[in-house]
Amino acid sequence: MMRESATWVLYACTSFSLGKKQRACIMQGEGDLGEWLKQTGREVARAAGNELKSVAKDKAASYARSMIGEGLKEELGDAAGAVGQAALKEAKKHGKHKAKQLISKYFGGDGIGRPCAYKIGDLRKAVTAARRANHVTGPANREQLMHIGEQHADMKGDIAKQIRRGYMEKTPLTVPMLREMRGMVKDSFHPPVSRLNRTDVIRYIYMTAKHLGWSWSQLEGRTLRKNQPRGCRGSAAPGKDAEPPARALGTASKRKPSAYNLFIKRHMAKNKDGDVRERFTDAVEAWRAGAGRRSGAKRAASTRAHKKAAPARERARVSRLKQTAREEYAERGEDPRVARIRSSRIPKKRTSSRLQGRGMYGYGHSSDSDDE
Repeated sequence: MMRESATWVLYACTSFSLGKKQRACIMQGEGDLGEWLKQTGREVARAAGNELKSVAKDKAASYARSMIGEGLKEELGDAAGAVGQAALKEAKKHGKHKAKQLISKYFGGDGIGRPCAYKIGDLRKAVTAARRANHVTGPANREQLMHIGEQHADMKGDIAKQIRRGYMEKTPLTVPMLREMRGMVKDSFHPPVSRLNRTDVIRYIYMTAKHLGWSWSQLEGRTLRKNQPRGCRGSAAPGKDAEPPARALGTASKRKPSAYNLFIKRHMAKNKDGDVRERFTDAVEAWRAGAGRRSGAKRAASTRAHKKAAPARERARVSRLKQTAREEYAERGEDPRVARIRSSRIPKKRTSSRLQGRGMYGYGHSSDSDDE
């Protein structure tokens, strides 16, 4: 029905003559078109919202752009030219912006999912699939084996140096030698997945994404954990650093609990009967009515006043030091400015008495020479 309405508006507009009727028709057409564009955006968001969670960043952006373009083409048909390029660009820009927002919520970096958001079983499966996709395990031809050797030879450590000198710099380099080299690479850089815990797997993913350039598309479409570390969602994605951030590992230092937190904890521990929400409400009211809040407010106000007065205290300290120095120089009868200049001078080098009387190279004539 929206398509018929938009077509009728365009036909009626072309049949009117110049004047108020044409201006009114244009306004009516813009209103209908705007409403249709909003409705199209809603339909695209509902249809693509769930699917965007399981695709990478580049795929999601291109998917949203293509879907919006196809929707405009199907709905408007021949009337798409009358809409104008401006409306089409705005629609694409809006769809791309929404897609980026959804992607930034679930993905990071170059479309790589955050490893801390997945279960350990899914992480191990992704590691196995990534090793096979990058030819660390499974069949590999000569070119792929050479690529593995070049990647690992550029890494740091004695093993990388041994790979570079013992294999990659040798000629001729046969396929059996390359397979032997791959075995060394597997033993040194790619331990068995069964021996890796969650922390080891996360470190492995960050290391391979940084040094080996693995894309880790094997994480796409896997189920996210229900209980994720607090800092996982905002942590940096693999590919930027070789070491995972502390927020991704859940080892970031925690804030020291305040007096309010400790009071609520003690109150909840003492009163365990009743609904949790009612107990928490009672604890907050007790904090507000008790002396703990007043003492905490006093300490906070004292801290703010202390920090505010810090510059004044520093100026007073410097002034006292200057006054003490002036009094000491006055007792000695010295000028403070002259004393300061003298103290900043570099002392002259004095010639040792042991070297006096010698020549340029230390072999001059002495007073008791045999030539006399």
